[in-house]
Amino acid sequence: YMGGVLERCVASCLVLTTTPPQTSYKHSHLHILVFPDEWEDLLGSGAMLKKLVREGPGQRPQNKQTIVFHVIMRLLDEAHTIVMNTYDTNKPMKFQAGDNHTDIILGITLAVRLMNEGEKASYRFTQARYGYGAEGNPAIGVPPDSPLECDIEIVALQDIEKEPEDMDPQELVPVVKQKKDRGNELYRRKQYHEAIQCYDIALKMLSASQHDSPELRELRVHCGNNKAASLEHLDQLVEAKQACVEVLECDPDNFKALLRG
Repeated sequence: YMGGVLERCVASCLVLTTTPPQTSYKHSHLHILVFPDEWEDLLGSGAMLKKLVREGPGQRPQNKQTIVFHVIMRLLDEAHTIVMNTYDTNKPMKFQAGDNHTDIILGITLAVRLMNEGEKASYRFTQARYGYGAEGNPAIGVPPDSPLECDIEIVALQDIEKEPEDMDPQELVPVVKQKKDRGNELYRRKQYHEAIQCYDIALKMLSASQHDSPELRELRVHCGNNKAASLEHLDQLVEAKQACVEVLECDPDNFKALLRG
């Protein structure tokens, strides 16, 4: 779950109503509360705390820029167990600013939007909704309903190189597949509205492309069928039938679309 309006707009509007801090100061257009142990309460609820480790000389991310960052993620248990360390693999994570349909946890997507290029900071997400939620992430050892601590370093900000319509099939396929896979994960969680949004984004990218290839057609069929299945779960049968019609325009013999249509 990607959070509400307050969390999505945290970079421009923070409402703080917490216990009295030791001091406070103005930072850009934000009013930040600073506690005696140097943790800043960014949301005023204690749900998202920040401790600056190193200031960054660069700018803050702009919409659609790709944020490249390293993260060390720990459980807030007695041992502060490390469950993720991108420095070890030398594979920093990437997040496109403004992308609300990503498999990166909500807390991190909010945190990196508040950091400058080159900055390093520690964050504590004390509510599980900013981490992996009620399900946790067994694959990396995060139990259900776990608060998390993350050390984050912004390595680089990259401007968008190409729009989907300017990409060749080899460039477009992994971008679309990422959206499809995210939609499939949301479908598995029964978050059908959010899954449909992911499939719609993927289909829009495919429609914008002037290219055709077996892989692109296959992605169009998969996204269309998965969108139809999501719509059926929401009892939006007319819209589901239209999604099947669009699949059949690409693949007239597609069994799933014929069955639903």
